[in-house]
Amino acid sequence: MNLPGEGKNPSYGHIGVTGGFISEYQFNTHFSLLSELLYMKQGFSDKIMIYETPNDINSLKYDMSFHCLEIPILAKFKHKTGLNFQVGPQIGLLFKQKIELDKETQIQSGNKRPVNVSMVVGIGYDTAYNLSFDLRYQLGLTSMYKENNGFQCRSFYFGVGYKFKL
Repeated sequence: MNLPGEGKNPSYGHIGVTGGFISEYQFNTHFSLLSELLYMKQGFSDKIMIYETPNDINSLKYDMSFHCLEIPILAKFKHKTGLNFQVGPQIGLLFKQKIELDKETQIQSGNKRPVNVSMVVGIGYDTAYNLSFDLRYQLGLTSMYKENNGFQCRSFYFGVGYKFKL
């Protein structure tokens, strides 16, 4: 029997929800510092093989989702055209974990870490009308579970935002 995430064909293409607030401190025309407070829902699907015989394979569908509060602090390097590059650390606070095994909600097991650390890199575009578009990749540096070091958050996320001038 293989563990979730160790299957031959896991599906990491879940679409989650992200929303939040940003603050940007501008040092000059080409460099600023972004601090954000984001709610993110992430997850994946996999199949757990229960048994395999020459004529039969029996497996269960496994869905896992995480509800997190993410706090990225990013350096933002801007070009005069509005294009930008973002890089920096992100701290995640895990609120809730939902596990479904063949569409039945399961009780979460394992000793999860309530705080995780990731590195974020991304590109973006800021329009003259205060709209912003971002595409980022989150690379988990710490494991979500204390006893399993290979279970980090990794995800792409796309954001559209409107910036209010204060």
